[in-house]
Formats: sequence, C-alpha cells, structure tokens
Amino acid sequence: MTAMHGQNFADLKLKRKDKIKPLAAMANNVRVTDDEVSINPNQLFNRIICMLNLSSGNLAYYLEYELSPSAPSLFDEVSLRKTDKSALAKAVDAICSPESNVPSGTSYVVDGGMLLRAVVWPRPASYRDVCEAYKAYVLRRYGESAHIVFDGYEDHLSTKAGEQLQRCSGKTSLNLTICPDTMVATAQANFLGNGANKTNLIRLLTPTLEAAGLSVVQARSDADTLIVENALERALSKSVAIAANDTDILALLIQRAPPQSPVYLHCPGSSGRPDKVYDIQKVQASLGILKEVILVMHALTGCDTTSAVFGKGKIGIMKLLQTKPDLIVSA
Repeated sequence: MTAMHGQNFADLKLKRKDKIKPLAAMANNVRVTDDEVSINPNQLFNRIICMLNLSSGNLAYYLEYELSPSAPSLFDEVSLRKTDKSALAKAVDAICSPESNVPSGTSYVVDGGMLLRAVVWPRPASYRDVCEAYKAYVLRRYGESAHIVFDGYEDHLSTKAGEQLQRCSGKTSLNLTICPDTMVATAQANFLGNGANKTNLIRLLTPTLEAAGLSVVQARSDADTLIVENALERALSKSVAIAANDTDILALLIQRAPPQSPVYLHCPGSSGRPDKVYDIQKVQASLGILKEVILVMHALTGCDTTSAVFGKGKIGIMKLLQTKPDLIVSA
C-alpha cells in the first residue's frame, strides 16, 4: 500500500513477492527444533486473536506449547507416555508384604495370556504335542478344577488393541494355519507375537483342555475384568486364587472384592524369583481408604489405555494420598 501511494495507476507495477497471501495459501508446516510440525493456520490465528482480546495475560506463556503436535506431558515421540505398571505392586508390597503360598483346597482362575507364555514348547513337536504340554502344565500346577480365561485378539476396535500391537512389535510371524499334526516351525515368541496365531492356537487348545475336565472361556477383547468377575463369583462358595502376573488384576481385586471374600492373587515367579501371593483381604485392610480410589489412581498415573503424566509416578501419588487422606474425601 505504501508503494502504491501517490502513484499513477497506469504506471504502477506490483511485484509478486509483495502479494498478500490468504492463510489457506500458506504452508501448513513449520519447523520447530529441526522437526516439521503440521499446524492449522486458521485455528492458530483465531487463538491469537482471542488472547489479544484479553485485558491481561502473557501471550508468550499461553502459546508456549501451541505448535506441539501433542501435549508433551502426556505423549512421548511415539505414543502415550508409558509407565512402570509394576510400581503399583511394589507400593502395595511395601505396605502389606505378600505371602508365599496359597491355602490348600483353593481353586484357581488362570490368566490365559500368562499361560500361553508360561509353558515352554517342546522341540521338535507338533501342535498336538504343544496342546498336551499346556494341559499337563495346568493340571500339575492348578489342578482339575482350574478355570482358564483367555484374551480375545479379534476385536481390533477395542481400546486394548493398540497395546497388544505395541507389545508384539519386533517379535512376530506370518499368519499360520495350524493343525494338530503340523510340526512347529516358528519360534514360540514370534508365533505368540501374532494375534491371529494366538486365536488359532486357543481354538486348537480349548478342546484338549476341556477333555481333561478343565473349564475354558475366551473374552471378546481384554480378559482382565472377566477374570476378576469369574473369580469373585466362585469366591461366594469357596476360596479362589487368580494365577496372573498383571498389576491391572491386582488393582481390580483390591477395589472390587467384597469384604471377607476369600480371594488371592498368585503371581508365579520367574528367572529365579519366588512366587508371590496376595491375600486380598489383608491388602485391603492395610491400604484402608486407599482401596476406594486405587483404580482411579492407577488410571491417572498410566495403564494400558491411559497415558502417564511426566514426572508423576504411582508410588509418589500413593505416598501423597497416604499423608493427605483429605484429598480422597474431598474427591
């Protein structure tokens, strides 16, 4: 406009570099610390205008992370910010020491996901031999009254599907069609890294387990809730232990088990570590009011389907609620 002022329109020459560009014509990427970040210029412009309309406020402060593609406190460079879920079990151990044995006469509900990896496949062997190895393992360790609950791996829309894919990254195999007499030609870890293969193995394994008098069920997606529900239902008439190495199941049992319910969580040891047995009644009594909010606390500090908050761990928030129980009451 300054260049046009006082000029004769017939003699006026406009340079292309001086052309005013609409926001839609601008590049939608900007470089932030050597990374290309996609932005929405219209949205950014509208937010700046809103901030300028405020009578007070530091514009630079409010827009400090405006070009971040995601909140850095909740996401890392790849996905949800992960946390050490076992920290919750360590915090519980510090309050109530686990035991080493399950009372005699206790029936078992077995986490099928743990079972699939607990049994070392014989080699060389057919898939029939593999199924027989699983049957022998369950009968030897958990008895004829064991109830086995497998995860589901075909519901790709579940909130757990992404976590299952992330866990198997690096170790997987092609989709295999397996039959009882087919010889195993794939490493166990690679085979179990493929959800379709696990589904086919469960279908082949179920009749073998049921023929031995064992009860088998498969969840639609993640089995944790179904495992706990089955255990609590059986605990109405007898002592029940869940065989699993899953912090989510521990948290579910602590909050959902009724008072005086004879329920235990049996965590099989590995790599020379002994088994751990949680008497849920004793754990609930030791935690006190913390048991009422343990699921919320577990979710807010990160689990399979929620992001952890940077610098805010499970042990820290548990200690905070222990020293300031009024935060629980007010919540």
